[in-house]
Amino acid sequence: MPFATACCGIELMATGASKHDLARFGAEVMRFTPRQCDLMIVAGRVVMKMLPVLQRIWQQMHEPKWCISMGACASTGGVFDTYAVVQGIDRFIPVDMYVPGCPPRPEQLIQAIIDLQDKIQNEGTIYGSEFKTSQRQQPKRALVELPIIGQVPVRA
Repeated sequence: MPFATACCGIELMATGASKHDLARFGAEVMRFTPRQCDLMIVAGRVVMKMLPVLQRIWQQMHEPKWCISMGACASTGGVFDTYAVVQGIDRFIPVDMYVPGCPPRPEQLIQAIIDLQDKIQNEGTIYGSEFKTSQRQQPKRALVELPIIGQVPVRA
């Protein structure tokens, strides 16, 4: 779920372009509906008028969900130290990964996505059932031999 404004939005678009090709790292499709995505990338400055919309989008996303704060403006407010600009979205939305820079390069965003994938692999999701070793070591349904109807199973 990309949420991009200003110069960080241009760098976010460049990340998905052919030169950097985010698809090589398993994050090829950006969905623009909160019910189909699990990662929100907040890039650029967020003003107070946009904050309720951003929070509503975050609440509509299904669990498990993650957030990347891209750029100095999204992380700390950047050079915009005014009453209208949010001084860091981590006050309103839990952030999993910060990408520094003004604006950050596409390589930095790709590295943040790779680091987030490693974090998810090591820690698991909110339920953690996909990392239980006993469940993963059972034979897969496609590999189990099914009996033929009308034939007595032969035991070895």
